[in-house]
Amino acid sequence: MGSQPGGPRQPPAGGLRAAPETIDGDLGRSLSAALLENWRDGRIKLYLIRTLLQFRRQNPALFGQGSYTPVPVAGEFADRAIAFEREIPGTALLVVVPRLTSQLGFPPLGGSWNDTVINPPAKRDWVDLLTGNKFTGGVPWRMADILRSLPLAVLRAAT
Repeated sequence: MGSQPGGPRQPPAGGLRAAPETIDGDLGRSLSAALLENWRDGRIKLYLIRTLLQFRRQNPALFGQGSYTPVPVAGEFADRAIAFEREIPGTALLVVVPRLTSQLGFPPLGGSWNDTVINPPAKRDWVDLLTGNKFTGGVPWRMADILRSLPLAVLRAAT
């Protein structure tokens, strides 16, 4: 009997305490593919929470005093995504998440975004904390590229 989104889930083999060790590894397609393939076991949520809490621990001022700036999204599904930047001098974080994605399918990845783009706020390079994918600032980014591996992106300004 399969589990439905929002319904009861079976923990990963070995329990949730074992899960973080099972998600360590190289960033990129192999990790994100494994997390998506097994999304019902909760490892994708644990990976997201662990990664973001580590970043927050390393950058407390960004979350305590950082500015918040909405990032424009344009194209056919612009109303289906939210993007914003948190910034302090020397550190920036750009978050891109989908919303109301029933028209895009599950999961809302890659080409389903058609011509939708975001316009990053600065001419600097960015690295996705979750996948390791790199993006060049100063030019529009296709949502199909940003969300090709996971259905969200959390990018830090490259140093």
